[in-house]
Amino acid sequence: MSARPSRRARGVSLVEMLVVMAIGMTVILVLLPITLGLLREGKNLSGEALTSETLPHLHERLAQDLLAAGGAVVLPYPLDGSPTAQLTLTPPRIEDPTVVYDFSPALIRRSVRAADPDAPPPARPQTWSIPGSLTVLEDELVQGRLGLRFQPARGPAEILVFALPGTLPGVRERS
Repeated sequence: MSARPSRRARGVSLVEMLVVMAIGMTVILVLLPITLGLLREGKNLSGEALTSETLPHLHERLAQDLLAAGGAVVLPYPLDGSPTAQLTLTPPRIEDPTVVYDFSPALIRRSVRAADPDAPPPARPQTWSIPGSLTVLEDELVQGRLGLRFQPARGPAEILVFALPGTLPGVRERS
């Protein structure tokens, strides 16, 4: 005859299994609000966090393009809803592509146009979303500089100033 199995060999009782499941559910219910809060916080980045990432990248890219350019033309737009200004950076050589920046209050778009109109565009446009408004300082244009005033949703304004290459930019009068 076989020996009767010991209490340990038989397994766990229903009560023991329910206690373990209750402890597991308690841990899950305690950690769920903490996890949801962290996910919500990560999704809703503050304007300051976005600004600290976007503006330095834009500043670096714009400075590199201005150094490589042979000249620049800045055209302010008078109509609401259109970009605040357009910066066209002409290349030093005719066969090189032209770089164009469209400045809107909350978005900046950089596009590259090939010298040959039949050629495909050298790169797809880049855009930078900025949490605030960006305006071109027209007083700086007269002195051969590109001045951008960034006003975040909260906090003080930042001013970025770049020396424009070549001759003084052409400024279109607002009507």
